[in-house]
Amino acid sequence: MVLFLLIRSLIDLQCLVCILGLKCETDIDECSSLPCYNNGICKDRVGEFICECPSGYTGQLCEENINECSSSPCSNKGTCVDGLAGYHCTCVKGYMGKMFPFFLVVIEFCLHCETEVNECQSGPCLNNAVCEDQLGGFLCKCPPGFLGSRCEINMDECFSQPCKNGATCKDGANSFSTSAGREIPNV
Repeated sequence: MVLFLLIRSLIDLQCLVCILGLKCETDIDECSSLPCYNNGICKDRVGEFICECPSGYTGQLCEENINECSSSPCSNKGTCVDGLAGYHCTCVKGYMGKMFPFFLVVIEFCLHCETEVNECQSGPCLNNAVCEDQLGGFLCKCPPGFLGSRCEINMDECFSQPCKNGATCKDGANSFSTSAGREIPNV
């Protein structure tokens, strides 16, 4: 009889772990304590629960942020920055990625740094110079008579005082003219 009561007591204690009632007929709702983190959805089972994790989280209680950067998604030496349920790439100079909506606003986070930027597209060179795209920059090939990084400086052909005998020199684009009105190309 003592053995029977001891066994019965152990069964009753076991029932108290997950089920209530004299005959263990009432299941305890393990989700009532809200055990899932990060807006995980708790699914009650008999004697246990399961957390269904939202995008970007994992773990038994959805406590672990998934590192989306672990797959190295950024190209061309871009730096991956892990976020909550996402990531973005910070691109090195000269590269960009496709734009994507982020919290209903389009911002300039580079998706994968997969596209080389064409710095000549904005037309940075002046005075009919030819723009040569380079990685992270551009080079302007200036026409005769112009200089500067953007060909913005008209060279002063009168600087060397080419007009003689008191004639006045008037600078032009790759040329000069004399006070007599005669234009002389710079050769």
